[in-house]
Amino acid sequence: MLSYIEQCVREAETDWLNAGSRPELVRAVMRRTFLRCSDTLYERRPSLDEIAVVSAPDSHAAIYPSVDLYTHLRCPITFVLPDRGFYAQRRDEVQTLVDAAANRELVEISANHNVPMTHPAELAAIVDDVVRRHS
Repeated sequence: MLSYIEQCVREAETDWLNAGSRPELVRAVMRRTFLRCSDTLYERRPSLDEIAVVSAPDSHAAIYPSVDLYTHLRCPITFVLPDRGFYAQRRDEVQTLVDAAANRELVEISANHNVPMTHPAELAAIVDDVVRRHS
């Protein structure tokens, strides 16, 4: 487990999900992906197979959470869509979700999927702006 975590830290800069992340943040996030199964056994969650499935979403598959979930939400929603994220190619569908209710907005960011780790300041500014406007 520890050697795998350190490998991920070393490779982070060339990993499309983690490029731009601080090494200590990659280390902390990777450590949290391991669940203790016994005194000596850890299991990585999500598994690498599960990650592979979500890393290349079918362009015809449903967006999750399911689109119908949004019809039940009445609170303001801000969707942050990275231009190199898993759903970047489905921008029009996200825009349709935004257009379906008055209290929704789409904020696009130049980033990969891992926005909180690779662009924390930009994400914090988006959150600050949303909070300020809705306070």
